[in-house]
Amino acid sequence: MSERFISLAEEMLEEGADVVDLPATGENEHPLKRAMREARTRIDARKVRVAEEIPLGGYNAADLCESEMPDVEWTIDGILPKESVGVIGAEYKGCKSWMCCELAIALATGGNLLGDPKWRVEKRGHVLYVALEDGVRNMRSRLRAMALGRRLDFREALGRIFVIPRPPALDINSPRGQDWLVAQAQSMPEEPKAIVLDPFGNIHRAKSENDSAEILPVMNALKVVRDALSTSVLVSHHMGKAKEEGKQKRRGRLADRLRGSSAMFQAVDAWLLMDHRGEEQTTRSRRWDVVLEAGSREGGGGVRSIELDVQLKDNGTANTAAWTIKDQKPKTADEENADTVRRHMLDGGWFSKDSLARALDVSKSTIDRALKTLKAADEIESKGNGPTTEWRYIGDD
Repeated sequence: MSERFISLAEEMLEEGADVVDLPATGENEHPLKRAMREARTRIDARKVRVAEEIPLGGYNAADLCESEMPDVEWTIDGILPKESVGVIGAEYKGCKSWMCCELAIALATGGNLLGDPKWRVEKRGHVLYVALEDGVRNMRSRLRAMALGRRLDFREALGRIFVIPRPPALDINSPRGQDWLVAQAQSMPEEPKAIVLDPFGNIHRAKSENDSAEILPVMNALKVVRDALSTSVLVSHHMGKAKEEGKQKRRGRLADRLRGSSAMFQAVDAWLLMDHRGEEQTTRSRRWDVVLEAGSREGGGGVRSIELDVQLKDNGTANTAAWTIKDQKPKTADEENADTVRRHMLDGGWFSKDSLARALDVSKSTIDRALKTLKAADEIESKGNGPTTEWRYIGDD
């Protein structure tokens, strides 16, 4: 299929044409149109399976109480359950997109969210980031800055993140909107562990976000995508500012400050809500002081006092960016090296000391100290003896 043929289709979509209007010449059906048709088949099949999972007539309450429940499976320990819908909330210009990038990189690298070992990503995976407001330049600047702030190689940090900047108008509440999103996810090298939609206000056509009758169908549509792909879906959303009462601010419950109907918060499985406490800016840097409340219907979560420090280039764009937890001690060099070895081992398999040293381009003594750190935390197991010893990652359960 010619590039002009595909370009014409993209122009039509940008101008508001429906996918049914995409050109087709004989057997040359446009790839997007074909992918969306396949996505609809998958969505419909999954809806049937979800309906069949609940027994006709419901569960017997006594049987339910006497049954053994499986452990919760987490995408991010204590915050984000597998196959969930979550919200990342903050005030206008309150670091929502920066937190979306932090979460995406943590999932893609298998690191800890914000560097907190309580919020561990046990198995890294691909992430689909749909940036509905930011263009290519802004996304490049943010993601580069986050990778540099973590001192990570671009390929290691960002190679599993796929970005769609400023896509055609998306209405997730419509079948074609769902088909488009599922088609994009199915077209990735590996289906995503999470989908980030930034921001919520750009994924629907509800007349009023204050009307629960308008918002509930949007939240149900996100669950349709979640179920079709067996993934986690996160949206960023605006929060109102703390109310002024004299010289004091009445902050209240952060969930109550999410813009619009409370039906949104009631429909999510997980949340990361940020309260903006202050900001400092110089000609070369910006720093935000934020309190983060994270939680899940499954328990866990917590509150952290955090900072986002962004160092700026001469033209005002981000050079490096890093989130830090205020009361957390800086990692030692050995702990940083153990994190690097852990990320390398996350995909599974057995590794010798030599193979790790070559792959990570560090000394064997560095690898030896990192393996001792991971062994002490019961995160790895070994087989063999002496030079033939190999290790593999088993987590910290």
